[in-house]
Amino acid sequence: RSVHSTEEVDIFPQGQISSDDVWMMDDGITFTSNNALYTESMVEDNRITIQHSRPDNFQTVNMWSSSSPTDSTLATGAADQQYSTTNGPVIEVTDFDTSPHEQYEIVAVSVIMSFHIPDALQQDQVRITMNYGGNYEELATYVNTQSSIDYMNGSMWNQNISELSQWSWEDLSDIIFTLDFNQLSRIDKMAPLVEQSDAQKIMIDHHQYPGDYASITYSDTTIGSTCEMLFELISALDHDKIDYSIATCLYTGIMTDSGSFRFPSTTARTHQIISTLIEKGAVPHFIHQKIYDTYSFNRLQLLGTALNNLTMMEEIPVVYITISQKELNQNKFKKGDTEGFVNYGLSLLGISLAVIMIENDTEKIIKMSFRSKGSFDVNQFAKKYFNGGGHINAAGGVSQLSIEETVSQFRNAITKEKSHFDV
Repeated sequence: RSVHSTEEVDIFPQGQISSDDVWMMDDGITFTSNNALYTESMVEDNRITIQHSRPDNFQTVNMWSSSSPTDSTLATGAADQQYSTTNGPVIEVTDFDTSPHEQYEIVAVSVIMSFHIPDALQQDQVRITMNYGGNYEELATYVNTQSSIDYMNGSMWNQNISELSQWSWEDLSDIIFTLDFNQLSRIDKMAPLVEQSDAQKIMIDHHQYPGDYASITYSDTTIGSTCEMLFELISALDHDKIDYSIATCLYTGIMTDSGSFRFPSTTARTHQIISTLIEKGAVPHFIHQKIYDTYSFNRLQLLGTALNNLTMMEEIPVVYITISQKELNQNKFKKGDTEGFVNYGLSLLGISLAVIMIENDTEKIIKMSFRSKGSFDVNQFAKKYFNGGGHINAAGGVSQLSIEETVSQFRNAITKEKSHFDV
């Protein structure tokens, strides 16, 4: 149904085509008596002319998101011109089902949205971004606006993105990257959403015993942080993509996952990568200050409570810390406040294993973190006794028991494993 080339052919080399009086032209649909819709023919200027003009047959299809990794569920589905409030600051939507339309050729691709920003933006800003095929694109930024922005009453926000890529249906299907974990059980309520998604799944992780849920797996347990792996991957694709923002993020991930470069997994290659990130704009003292010198008064009070609960076991180089839900509430706990507490126990002379157990009334569990020095494998220990795992010297686990019962179970378990500590 498309014309790729034309050439002139003399179909009547023995005849004359001087007048349409002796010719009868009939334009019809093959094997029917119906007239042709898009074909015209005539005899004129000593030639037969047949013209076939088929109009473009474009069809517009809309594919709406069906899930939200940020749990912004009111932002999913087809626009219905009904108002609903969705929490920020990040609203992410995903899972676009392309399967009903993949028999068609893609001619153009646009992003459409229906949203309303009711007030002028003075200090805040709203950015619309898109991730596709490993690429990041900022589609629009609203800042210092003089009035509201309304794409609810009337036309929807629309931006043509056809020139961004040679789009295929595979490109428009989602890709889910899972970073720094290798079992879907580690993401709790998100697990069934990721598992059931038709999107291509790509795992990038450095923990032991990766699962098999991903279609592409990049796993290396010898590397100290996932951000080092991301650096290697981005550099292999396009080293110039690493700008100040990316360098700052990668530096932050490497610094925190390596214990500020003091864990055994820190290598010469780690420092080479860090050097490159500094050259790309990462500022070490600024990042360190933002991570470690911005604690709240309540967090330091909670740290005092944790250290007051520190218990040292006899005849085994082990200490553990417990924090109850009541103690968390008393110190106005916020997510992230207990990060790094377990390392205080490991800083004691002669201690090879430090554990922290934190009560979580909402989930009805005790969350556990394990840190070790030497050859004691906390990954195997957490996996064997507390449904966890991680690295040889750093792992996590969980207990369904009370905090008192969890302590008792831990003491019994570690006593059984005491022969594995370095002498």
